[in-house]
Amino acid sequence: MESEFSNEIIKIDQLPAIEQEQVILLDEKFIKIRTINSLGFYSLMAGCIMTFGFVAIPKSIMIFVFLLLFPILLFLLNIWLIKKQFKVEGYILRTKDIYFQQGYLWTKKMIIPFNRIQHASVHQGPLERYFNIGKLRIFTAGGQSSDLTIPGLDMEDALKLKQLIGNKTGTLKKMDND
Repeated sequence: MESEFSNEIIKIDQLPAIEQEQVILLDEKFIKIRTINSLGFYSLMAGCIMTFGFVAIPKSIMIFVFLLLFPILLFLLNIWLIKKQFKVEGYILRTKDIYFQQGYLWTKKMIIPFNRIQHASVHQGPLERYFNIGKLRIFTAGGQSSDLTIPGLDMEDALKLKQLIGNKTGTLKKMDND
């Protein structure tokens, strides 16, 4: 006996709105890490400009001052952007999937169903280790790089999420002390 094929129409207005759900924001310590990274980058840029300015001895001091102010202005703009991004970046954990949104000017919204996840891992850099936060990387089938990275998680929360994903996907054999 053949089963009858069905392909029902789903109307957009009947779908649940993700924006109505409460997004769990990243850890506030992540702002400090982004700020420190930004400060390091723009300090290096200013140092290069100063070195070039002293070696080349600019004909116009105004050009040199402008070039020196440029990284400072970019740094201040970056700090403003970091604070704006923090208010919108976060994740939602649901029974069948994980949703992540990031970005303020350029936004990215991703949903990964648990049945597509191969494994998850938690990573920390030196600054992240100092502030006790980490990033959760989620891998799906195919490819060597992670399909979703959630940065700025409290380390305990990151490990709990990794544990939950491992339990839901059946990939967790034994929880290590990462």
